[in-house]
Amino acid sequence: PGDCCIVSSRYRIYNQQTIMDLRHRPSNKEKAPVSTTFEMKSKPVTDLSAPSLIRAEPAQMGPVLKLHIPLIYNLLPTFLVNILRYVSPSLFMPSWKPRYLIQLGGYLYKFESEKSSHPKGSPLALDGIVDIFGVDEFEMNMKVPGAFHRESQLYYFCTSTLRKRQYYAVSSSQEDADLWIRTLQQARQEHITRKMGHADHVPYPYEYIDNRARSLAQTKSRIREKVRQSYMRENESVNEGIGVMPRGFYG
Repeated sequence: PGDCCIVSSRYRIYNQQTIMDLRHRPSNKEKAPVSTTFEMKSKPVTDLSAPSLIRAEPAQMGPVLKLHIPLIYNLLPTFLVNILRYVSPSLFMPSWKPRYLIQLGGYLYKFESEKSSHPKGSPLALDGIVDIFGVDEFEMNMKVPGAFHRESQLYYFCTSTLRKRQYYAVSSSQEDADLWIRTLQQARQEHITRKMGHADHVPYPYEYIDNRARSLAQTKSRIREKVRQSYMRENESVNEGIGVMPRGFYG
């Protein structure tokens, strides 16, 4: 199932003073150690918690609403979905979940809040994104009926991979939505350029963070595959018990 996110207007565009406030300020009795820019950015990052990534100076961050689409929503025919949306909309219709979005290095992270100790779901590799584009209200309602948010004015955009699409929106202005699109597009292009070896001369302080994110994504991918295989085995056992021909048998 696809995931969609709504992003509010509290975006991370800090000036230099705000960035310095995020770092430790030594007292009069202690002196800050001499450190390079790489060390300043790398030292606070000990894990993939939201506070740790925020200290690493992400390109952009902000509170979001994540659109969760139930699996049954994609499996049922449209006419049946339209009936169920009136019977029990909380169970069968897409619903918005509060999240906190952070773009740092080569990944896009989702958290339950800015204080979360670990990402929600798998970090999204920027080089795995096929396209990043804006979506208007009419198109949003056509692509995901029932997902259109009527309580307030929202400005949608989408990140698309080979496996799924994730929709986002800002509540403040179209300019903020465009800012997210430009930020992700630029970060994606820089990450691809670096992987091709065309930016080896440019210091990159996020290698450690990217490695942790890559390891987490691979772990979650293996878990999903095991769950999928277990689900398929259970279905095959049920089908055999009721005399249904196994998949792939054409008589």
